[in-house]
Amino acid sequence: MGGCSAPNCSNSTSIGKQLFRFPKDPLRKKKWVMNCRRDFEPTPHSRLCQDHFEPCQFEEIARSPAGGRKLKPNAIPSLFKCGDLPYPALTSPYILMSMKHEPGFGVSPL
Repeated sequence: MGGCSAPNCSNSTSIGKQLFRFPKDPLRKKKWVMNCRRDFEPTPHSRLCQDHFEPCQFEEIARSPAGGRKLKPNAIPSLFKCGDLPYPALTSPYILMSMKHEPGFGVSPL
């Protein structure tokens, strides 16, 4: 089985990560692709791993013996490492917080 489609992410189910298919809904799929910061068209085999979703994007599966979880119907991936992307996904508080600590962030050029 393949791994995560996010740039520079090698997570897969073989190391215990959950993978999620890109949505069929064209608008949600477009948001996923934009947040990945990849210029590609996901195939039916393309997936993103659990590490790219905030904890609030999941819901518990009530009858799962292993305490499983699934993505909420409107989940959008937003956690990507800044260094892995040509520009940051500004929708993520994780990334916004890391940018605030960079020298020169928020300083206007003269």
